[in-house]
Amino acid sequence: MKNCLSLLFGCLLVLVFSSLAQAQQKISVVDSLEKALSKNDTLRVGQLKTGYDKSDSERVKILYGLCYELTKISSYKKARQYGELALDIAKQIGFKTGEDRGDYYLGVLCYYQRRTDDALKYLQQAFLLEEGIGDKKIISSTYLMLGLVQVNQSNYADAMKNFELGLKLKIAINDKSGIATAYHNMGIVHYYKGDYPTALENYLKALKIREEINEKRGIAMSSNNISIIYEKQGNLKDALQNYNLALSQFKELGDKRGSASPPTTTRWRRFPSTTTAMRKIVVIR
Repeated sequence: MKNCLSLLFGCLLVLVFSSLAQAQQKISVVDSLEKALSKNDTLRVGQLKTGYDKSDSERVKILYGLCYELTKISSYKKARQYGELALDIAKQIGFKTGEDRGDYYLGVLCYYQRRTDDALKYLQQAFLLEEGIGDKKIISSTYLMLGLVQVNQSNYADAMKNFELGLKLKIAINDKSGIATAYHNMGIVHYYKGDYPTALENYLKALKIREEINEKRGIAMSSNNISIIYEKQGNLKDALQNYNLALSQFKELGDKRGSASPPTTTRWRRFPSTTTAMRKIVVIR
């Protein structure tokens, strides 16, 4: 985004792409979910029939699980088919929570596909349904997701408002992982605005929480971004220390690429003070 060193997004659902081994694990998850559906359901993707009833709410949840997992391995076409099928069934049987989740997951899918306008449309529809449901966990996640979409639009003012609203709700329900994600994403906004001290403050808050709950991928993401700030400030010692922390966490997770939420481009950067340390910077658009 605009020729600047970017940062790894902390995402609430969690939408981080993994190494090849982890991708294979996710494929096995998809296989397991597909087996949970009846053979006819698997074949009927894109060919919705009528006649569903309230008992199909569990089927809706499985279909959304498939939509989510397939999104994470970039199988977007099939993810959309499952997501739209689940949404259609939810509407047929009057499953309001299912309708909301459909708009949310399809919004996430559009975000990954860089279909920003469609992502906003789905997420705004999700908000309308969530007002009636009143589930703070769902609402807070939608605030954070909407903020990510707005960051990609360089709409930092509205993104920050949504991150703050999401943070408030995450604190209310004591969702520590969500609190850390909110602080992390707020740090991203401050970084792009050039306010490095405030960005660092938010990243450090996120890192502290992620260390408390031993959220390894989150630790890697926050420490990577902290290293970027320190490098910008000329503090190469702390920059390298935090980068090495990020690298160790990614290696422990089996993620040799240390990659983040797409869409991304990548390039390598050498620390000026060392001939051996190489760092990977992920540019989020």
